[in-house]
Amino acid sequence: MRARAEVYDQVYACREKLPGYDRYERLRQAVIDNPDALRTLAESEDVYWGVNCVLDGLQAEARTRGKHVARVLELGSGMGYLTHALRRRGFVAEGWDISTEAVNQACLNFGPYFRVVDVSRPLELPERDRGYDAVIATELIEHLEDPQAFIRQAASLLVPGGRLILTTPNRDIYPPSMAWHTDPAPVHLWWFSKTSLRRMAWAAGLSVNFVDFGPFYGRPASMSGRLTKPQPIDATGKVVFKDGIVNTVARALMARWPATSRHIAKIFLRQQSELSHRERAFHESLSMCAVLRKARS
Repeated sequence: MRARAEVYDQVYACREKLPGYDRYERLRQAVIDNPDALRTLAESEDVYWGVNCVLDGLQAEARTRGKHVARVLELGSGMGYLTHALRRRGFVAEGWDISTEAVNQACLNFGPYFRVVDVSRPLELPERDRGYDAVIATELIEHLEDPQAFIRQAASLLVPGGRLILTTPNRDIYPPSMAWHTDPAPVHLWWFSKTSLRRMAWAAGLSVNFVDFGPFYGRPASMSGRLTKPQPIDATGKVVFKDGIVNTVARALMARWPATSRHIAKIFLRQQSELSHRERAFHESLSMCAVLRKARS
């Protein structure tokens, strides 16, 4: 139950040869010269589609607060492609990450909008590092030692009425009897249900709701994307966990024919979901997207 920066430095340094993590390089290449990079990300993976849905209308809300443009902070910004996509969309966006390797790569590719910050530790920040209209953390909270403290700290960076957008692997689509089906420690330390996130949000004084993924899975299959399960490594770069044969075959199919990813995800959701009606299953996804909102006063 300890998060180590060295692990993530190795992940980003070895990303092109690590199954699953090679998606970081693919997404970087997809957005680097893309005028509508955020749309490309949203059409590729569920987490970015959810973030894009929440961000719709954020600029208009910022103008009601007297701002010309919304300020957005990405925590756990990694290679920087989402922060870059947000800037391309017109947001004033910056990214923070625990990994020096990731921040160096992000600055090299996308400009000086990234900083090395360990958001899992208490931060003493000047006022200029607060007042964000939205804070985004995609697939981050499950990596942190104290997720409740993180939510409180992230909320402190928001303006009144601001949104904390969290995505994380979705525990609710698996049977209650399954103890663990996400990356093992020291990569993922937690596996959250919606009930978990509701309780943490309420404990931090935030309201919470969840993105409905029905429209994402209802889109044409020609919109390609890959949903892959990364292979964890230790601080030396050695793979310490290998996935099962079914998931391995699924990943191979998606790598060869990206447009199959949505079909494979649908099959997986249908099999795993314990929802009473099959039609409801596609309103969930492999990751959930929670929107935690700070009170306006």
